[in-house]
Amino acid sequence: MRYAFIILHYKAFEITAACVDSILALENSDQAAVIVVDNASGNGSGEALLEKYKAVANVKVLLRDSNDGYSRANNEGYALARKLYDPDFVIVANNDVEFPQKDFLARIERIYAEHDYAVLGPDTLKTATGEHQNPVRRQPMSLERIEAELEKDSKKLKNLTALCLAKQVKNAIIGEKLNEVIKQYVHRKSRGDFDPAEVYENVCIFGACQIFSRNYMNLREKLYYPETFFYYEEDIMARYCLDHGLKVMYHPGVQVYHLESASTAVAHSKLKQNMKFKLENKVAGGSVYRDMLKSLKDEG
Repeated sequence: MRYAFIILHYKAFEITAACVDSILALENSDQAAVIVVDNASGNGSGEALLEKYKAVANVKVLLRDSNDGYSRANNEGYALARKLYDPDFVIVANNDVEFPQKDFLARIERIYAEHDYAVLGPDTLKTATGEHQNPVRRQPMSLERIEAELEKDSKKLKNLTALCLAKQVKNAIIGEKLNEVIKQYVHRKSRGDFDPAEVYENVCIFGACQIFSRNYMNLREKLYYPETFFYYEEDIMARYCLDHGLKVMYHPGVQVYHLESASTAVAHSKLKQNMKFKLENKVAGGSVYRDMLKSLKDEG
């Protein structure tokens, strides 16, 4: 197999199945393996996927015994892909991503031939709003910025009840649609003045879909290291690439559709529970990234 897709699954059967089916509909999909990593969903959805695709030779469903996060689960899928297929390209995608371009595989090949990238980020279109979510920022977060983010999120955790109440009041006053418009504006402002039609090199790309070439895989036994449960994987990976002369790029020639946070929404439907999950994992992931930057600073 020349290509391996790693799809991280958690609870949302229909969403993951739609993702896998969109891969199988691609041109030359017979040259692509799909490894679905069920991150200990516990609701039978992993087993249902195993049953659905049992007759499809190039789809494997890996049932994990424990949910210990995004990085470890994807790394386990990556290890299996290397063992079984030794692919030239590994595409890691959230289960709420779909691949609308039938010639997607040929496109990543052409861009690689032209740019010799280590990691490629596609135009990631949020289908609900039309927002282009890639790139995330021009450079991975600095030590000063991640320390400020950690301080802010830690304070939010301590005041979670009041924060949830304020959010509920705001949603009730301005409405869901206006709140989404405001959120999109804040995201665009934080990301900078990216033109989704332009090519950008050595940027921090969005984690919903990332395409790795052998330039990256030949240097690393794991896709994501140090491992986090959730959040800041993009910054950690981009920092590694910058430090080792590997090209991370955004290219509008490839596009994916993103439903956004589908599995998280299924697993954490209540507002306070959802906010607690996000903040706790932002603090945990941010702490891993901060410690990594500190160690690099000490070594330098």
